[in-house]
Amino acid sequence: MASRTTIAAALLGTALAALGVVTVAQEASTSSVTTVAQAAAAAPTLQVSKTKDLNPNGEKVTVNGKGYNLGSDKGIYVAVCVIPKAGERPTPCIGGGNPNSGQSAWVRDTAGATTKTDASGNFTVSISAAAVYGSTDCRKVKCAMATQRDHDGFDDRSFDVLIPLTFKAS
Repeated sequence: MASRTTIAAALLGTALAALGVVTVAQEASTSSVTTVAQAAAAAPTLQVSKTKDLNPNGEKVTVNGKGYNLGSDKGIYVAVCVIPKAGERPTPCIGGGNPNSGQSAWVRDTAGATTKTDASGNFTVSISAAAVYGSTDCRKVKCAMATQRDHDGFDDRSFDVLIPLTFKAS
């Protein structure tokens, strides 16, 4: 039976990995270290082709996601969003979540989605990253290229990944 210390270390490691913090655990139990490593490996990652000095009127960027193991019942949105407080959903987002606008994408294994993930949970989409939508201006507030659960799981923060963006003044 696992000791309280081992269980606490595994829980802490899993929580930190979910937040994107990489940890090295010294623990007598190999299983707790494996649990931390597995949780860290399972966290999705995001790459954006350009993140600084973007054209505020819109600049096409390529977004590559890895490790988004959505299964057949989950989806994500990819868009430029205001960076939220920790634990909150990224919103508002440029383009208002319309995957046909070119300013966002819907990744899901279903009809109408912009694209699907491959068997490894990877995807590539093109997004027209703009600074302004309605009253949101990413030249005045901090924004990021963000992934987040789609309309069937807005409360699920496990697919939130934020890559900060900056835009030229004008």
